[in-house]
Amino acid sequence: MGGPIVVLNLIGRNKGLEKTLYQRQEMIMSNINLLRGEEVEYYHFDFHHECSGNSDPMMEFLKNLVLPAHMQSIGMFVSRNDIISEVSEDGRLETKKLVQDVTGLQNGVFRTNCVDCLDRTNVAQQMICLESLI
Repeated sequence: MGGPIVVLNLIGRNKGLEKTLYQRQEMIMSNINLLRGEEVEYYHFDFHHECSGNSDPMMEFLKNLVLPAHMQSIGMFVSRNDIISEVSEDGRLETKKLVQDVTGLQNGVFRTNCVDCLDRTNVAQQMICLESLI
């Protein structure tokens, strides 16, 4: 498949539409064997149930369980671009060229799943981004 895929499901498992979506996603992933192989690592975190008042439990879940297991293997794409000026021998023509130096590659993805893609996803993605920069 090309690299690790980490699915972070933030959908609630106990109420209404979210419960139905949670159950269907679990069923589909189980039926196509994505939860049993090395291709996809799946985590569920019921954000609203666990984080009443603040997002600290989510950050602890990511920092202590999810990120240490996957940040190294997923990696991060890092590229440095420089513009170099070159002047012709007679000094009349200056050309500029772009020199790119790739120092890091991303080998996988974090997939965050929730219903409204606002608070829950933002908290999770912010933590993933901060951890990748450290």
